[in-house]
Amino acid sequence: MAKIRQVANDLRTRFEHGDYRVREFPSVATLAKELQVNERTVRKALEELVKQGIIDEMPAAQTEPKRGSSNGTLYIAMLIPSGSANRSDLWYKRIKALCLIRKWYLQPVSFAHCLDPVIPKCLSEFAGVFLLPCQGSSPQENVAAVNRFQVASTRVVAIDQDLSCFGIPSLHVPSSYTVRILLDVLRSSGHRRVACLNVGLPRSAGLAAIKQWAFWKRMHRADGLLMDETVDLNESVIARAYTTIDTRLRRDGLDASGLFCTTGAAALGAVKALNDHGYEAGKDIAIVAADDDTGTAQFSRPTITCLKEPDWDPFLGLCMDWFANRQLGWSGPRLLHPWNVPIYMGESSSMATAGKVARPCG
Repeated sequence: MAKIRQVANDLRTRFEHGDYRVREFPSVATLAKELQVNERTVRKALEELVKQGIIDEMPAAQTEPKRGSSNGTLYIAMLIPSGSANRSDLWYKRIKALCLIRKWYLQPVSFAHCLDPVIPKCLSEFAGVFLLPCQGSSPQENVAAVNRFQVASTRVVAIDQDLSCFGIPSLHVPSSYTVRILLDVLRSSGHRRVACLNVGLPRSAGLAAIKQWAFWKRMHRADGLLMDETVDLNESVIARAYTTIDTRLRRDGLDASGLFCTTGAAALGAVKALNDHGYEAGKDIAIVAADDDTGTAQFSRPTITCLKEPDWDPFLGLCMDWFANRQLGWSGPRLLHPWNVPIYMGESSSMATAGKVARPCG
């Protein structure tokens, strides 16, 4: 009897967390092997869950979880692209904390590409879905994915990307705003030759940042070279950034007093390369980064001037209210972001100097 109760409790926990909403419920034989009990124990445990109303009894002895919600409990999902562990972990913890307050269940669901069959399965099984971007997908894949989200009955909110033009609420700070803040930090310190380092996946957010950097240069009659490098999912951004700056210093120099990095990871690689060539970030060249590399920028040496993560909780709460009330239509702008993005002033930005890296270093 104790084993039956334990198996029932284990399975109930799985059902309550939505584990079988995007995965097929296993056979009795498979469960018995997995839980290291006999099949009779599994059947008795499932019968107990039917009595408790956790699952429905189906024809041919099949079972499936209850699809509805009870006592205000909702099941929501977070669609996470493969290979985005650091960034997705920050969002997951933030959303998970809000779900715990509401006594909701959050299920992380990994997908490999925009046309992954797990996406429509997810859209059919959850009350709401938070979607992280799948970088590096082709335009055709992105269009097909967006079409799925537009016609889905499940409500979808994009995070870290702007899909507001497709009618999808989005939590994203536009690069036109963030890049200007950082570059103006350099401009206020007298820098007029500002290079740009972008290391990322194809069609990543760094491309929008490059356009804003180029526009800023024209607006303020500034100058500076572009270093744009593409990596794949298995390649280290820090390592490629290091190699890029190292090669540039050996051959032609940076010919700049300031360096704008589209990610914090790229900034860390650049700092290491500069140090290995005898140059000091914050003294010989000023460096700013478009993000804090999941909180590591302020612990590097030197600390990196960067944009800090804003407080997204009020915006996430608004989206979760929308998930909870099917009669509540979306009101207001679909692109949500704080008006004031905090900036961390690190040791890596400095006043403009003649700077050793303003000359070829080969």
